[in-house]
Amino acid sequence: IVPKATEVVKISLSAYQAGELRMPDVLNAQRSLLRAMLGRQAASRQLTMAWIEMEGFLLSNGLNPS
Repeated sequence: IVPKATEVVKISLSAYQAGELRMPDVLNAQRSLLRAMLGRQAASRQLTMAWIEMEGFLLSNGLNPS
């Protein structure tokens, strides 16, 4: 998703410079790219947290053994 969104931003900027698009269209493309990047980051974080939990490295009850 991110590579495609990046390409859309590049195309949008070129079209804007050629007078074929308005600035709000470019901003929408950039917003979509940012959302895709944030989504990828969130997914990466979830994957890392799941791996840590599976490996038993996450303190689930803090420092109080029970």
